[in-house]
Amino acid sequence: MRPVLAVVLVVAGLILVVGALNHAQTVSLDCVVGTWSQASVFVLAAIVAGLLVATAVLAAAAAGVRAADDRRKLENELERTYARLRAAGGQPASPSEQPREGGLREDVAPSSEEHVGVEGGDAPVA
Repeated sequence: MRPVLAVVLVVAGLILVVGALNHAQTVSLDCVVGTWSQASVFVLAAIVAGLLVATAVLAAAAAGVRAADDRRKLENELERTYARLRAAGGQPASPSEQPREGGLREDVAPSSEEHVGVEGGDAPVA
């Protein structure tokens, strides 16, 4: 999030620079509740830059709170999963999944096929 805040600060600085270059100019703003006459462009730029930075800081804070909440939820879920795995690890496996003396399960037979591969010298010669 720091790079985003850095970019926002650079943009706010550029807005202030533009306002400072036009500090002698004034404008009149017609608002819903009234009129602001002879408003300096620099003051308007400072207000816009301040609102931009404040909005970015609030958005960063909200993102940080959300990330912390997501991290907390993930840690709780992992703890529950590890507890279930530890409990399952203490139980003996079902008889069909237990290995025989040779290390192979009963339902799996060793393959008698020959495997042909590149390592065996069967690669075509170019």
